[in-house]
Amino acid sequence: TGANVSIGLVQFEEGIVATPFEYRPFGLELSLCQRYYERGQQPRDFLDTLNAGNVNGEIRFAVPKRTNPTVAMPGWQYFSAGVDTPVNPSVTVTNNGKFTYRATALTAFGGWTGVGSWTASAEF
Repeated sequence: TGANVSIGLVQFEEGIVATPFEYRPFGLELSLCQRYYERGQQPRDFLDTLNAGNVNGEIRFAVPKRTNPTVAMPGWQYFSAGVDTPVNPSVTVTNNGKFTYRATALTAFGGWTGVGSWTASAEF
């Protein structure tokens, strides 16, 4: 009672013959995971383009996804002329390497910046 068991470096095999343990570098393992899910934070100093009250931007993924992902941008805001404006941009995945977003009906100030987090899920 009160004993702890720690198990690590486990590899499942098909059949009765064990193969050598496969070691993969951390960067490779991360990129394989990011094919399915990635999240990011857009810094405030990122400049978007403003066109007739619409703000447009593009974000590239760290690695291409295994399929076109579902992208969410919760809590996104635009900042211009000292005002933060919460928005819910529409998102278009243009290919597996990036997505574009667009927020409409904003006041046409110059120098808009976008700030907020985003997630891309290609699990299903």
